[in-house]
Amino acid sequence: MKRNGSRGCVTRKTRFGSRERDWLKGDAQRGCVCLYGASEPQPPASGPQTSTSTQPDLKLVLCSTNTTAEELCAQRDVQGLYLQLHGDLIRRLDPSERPLQMLYDYLTAMGYEDPLRVQQEAANSDLSCMIRFYSEKPVNADQQERTLLKGVFSVRKGKTQLHKWAERQVILCGTSLIVASVKDSLTGKMHILPLVGGKVEEVKRRQHCLMFSSAGPQAQTYYVNFDTLADYQRWHRQASKVVSQTISLVDLSCYSLEEVPEYLFYCQDVTHLNLRHNFMSLDGPGGLVNFSRFAQLRSLNLSHNGLGVFPESLCEIQTLTELYLSCNGLSAVPARLENLQSLQTLCLDGNRLDSLPEELGKLSQLCSLGLSFNDFPLIPGVVERLGALDKLAMAGNRVETLDLFGLLRMTHIKSIDLRFIKPDDQDGNGDFAQCLAFLSAVCIRRLVNVPWAFCGPTV
Repeated sequence: MKRNGSRGCVTRKTRFGSRERDWLKGDAQRGCVCLYGASEPQPPASGPQTSTSTQPDLKLVLCSTNTTAEELCAQRDVQGLYLQLHGDLIRRLDPSERPLQMLYDYLTAMGYEDPLRVQQEAANSDLSCMIRFYSEKPVNADQQERTLLKGVFSVRKGKTQLHKWAERQVILCGTSLIVASVKDSLTGKMHILPLVGGKVEEVKRRQHCLMFSSAGPQAQTYYVNFDTLADYQRWHRQASKVVSQTISLVDLSCYSLEEVPEYLFYCQDVTHLNLRHNFMSLDGPGGLVNFSRFAQLRSLNLSHNGLGVFPESLCEIQTLTELYLSCNGLSAVPARLENLQSLQTLCLDGNRLDSLPEELGKLSQLCSLGLSFNDFPLIPGVVERLGALDKLAMAGNRVETLDLFGLLRMTHIKSIDLRFIKPDDQDGNGDFAQCLAFLSAVCIRRLVNVPWAFCGPTV
């Protein structure tokens, strides 16, 4: 069925002149990329669209399939380009990535085969609902509200009338309310009010005013007078979520973050931080290199961040008991991981690991280890030295030989997941049955050549 797309840059009625149109038609590997600004895209108005009607933040950039993101940035004088697929997460393009080639590959995967048709469809701004490029990272108001609220308001400390109202910078980030000087901001004196388990209440005798109180016998109180009803409602809504928490959890998953707000480091009561499905970087004020500033952090989830390498700076957070690094393309684990002596759960599923450092055996409290869907040719020998380990996940690895005698020695492991592996041989059926006696929850559904008679009701 023929698809009638919107008018693009290669049609006759366009803001490109004849010279540009001739340049485009001279080679199917040439085209234009629609670059959007940081403002939120507006829905199209109902009714017919004119050929010149465009969104004010939309720019059409001529390029070829060989043009890199770095070259487009230099051409447009911007710091970076960003990609969004299907209205989901937004990631920064690598300097070597080629936006127009990515667009052409996307259309080819959809079924377009004619190069000229691909060139025409790539120029349609209608395609931006599926694949969209930005010249700067867009700001989502709702996401920003849940990540960080900041403003200058009239503030009074304490419940008595002895303290006067004064203009202060007020920040709501993570689990705390931060009150600082307008002039000095974070470089001067700050008051940090932990909100988890505390209270946020409406002050009825004063318009658009909220009372923030911390928990505990020595609770502190701040009154904040907001300028507008919208500000009042926004802060009340977000603060109410924080005070209702039972643990100091900060959930920033699926926010397309490259770093956390720097203010978050001042929330010294944060114990659980969820950064799953982001694009966290190592450097920067809010990058992973600074995460050792979290004094009480116990659980950190960095799964699906495309890290590529294991951030060794995480080995300095000695309070960690849980660390999740699944699906990050990791090919090695640093020996410095032995520093995390409090670690109880380590999840490394879905990476490219084929070995573990011997130093991992010094993690005396590690009780759960996730290694599923990696490239391990055998069960790592260091597992035998992890005396507290009772749960091991090895599903979907490239295990060529299953060492049953090695499993027999690991009597401390009560649950082992060996699904989706195909070892060449399991010598000794009696040994296999004896091994199962030590494993209370063995899962071996996809093992080949396994004597199922010995598996009994455990399978």
